[in-house]
Amino acid sequence: MRRIKSEQCWCVEFTDDAQKHEYEKARIERRPASELGNQLRTLVDSDPSEETVQRFSEKNPRCLPWTGYYHHGLRGDVVISKLPLQNDYVTDFAYMSANSQSIMIICVEIERPGKKIFRKDGNFTAGYLAAKQQVLDWNFWAQHNIRSAFKCFGKLGQFLAPDIYNVKMHCILVVGRRSELSTRKRQERWSTEDATLPKSIEIMTYDRLIDLLESGFYAPDNKKILVCSYRDRALKVKHITA
Repeated sequence: MRRIKSEQCWCVEFTDDAQKHEYEKARIERRPASELGNQLRTLVDSDPSEETVQRFSEKNPRCLPWTGYYHHGLRGDVVISKLPLQNDYVTDFAYMSANSQSIMIICVEIERPGKKIFRKDGNFTAGYLAAKQQVLDWNFWAQHNIRSAFKCFGKLGQFLAPDIYNVKMHCILVVGRRSELSTRKRQERWSTEDATLPKSIEIMTYDRLIDLLESGFYAPDNKKILVCSYRDRALKVKHITA
């Protein structure tokens, strides 16, 4: 794999000239956010595996939460699949959103839609608690190692001095279905869970994510997105989404 220089794609490596040509020729198809929400709902209703949702999200990265957190959109127009945070953690997705003063580092953990949040007695399941602990660990590490967090993004994290930009970390867990909030006890537990989480952590069901997409809250922009993997200290293009 050789590096191909491009002013528009300064932080990534294309597989070859053909892939770079594909990127340059790709025509932007501005699909309504509601259409993306409908596609995700259809997938989620089929009770897919976590790997299936991962593949769908790689090919439809605008379905991911907060890709346009700041008005400049995605830094480098890049979403990274399976980005390692040092040697201890691996995110399902990671990306940066920026404006002239602030940088938001966003790390997303997706779980299987059918994964249970509650036990029959109304307490949280061990699987849910383990997933939540994972994003808590990401958040704790990044908040205390923000310079190292930048380095995890390779070239995408270059030229971003934490002492110049207002840097924030936002960790998101997407898990389960809203239908589990079927009793008052569970609803109160879920509300308490949300109220007691650090502000830099967000947990949502797939139904909430779909609602946000269908409402246009995560409206797609008019840019191409490069979905990359991180290997050999470089971002390698996997998918080109227009």
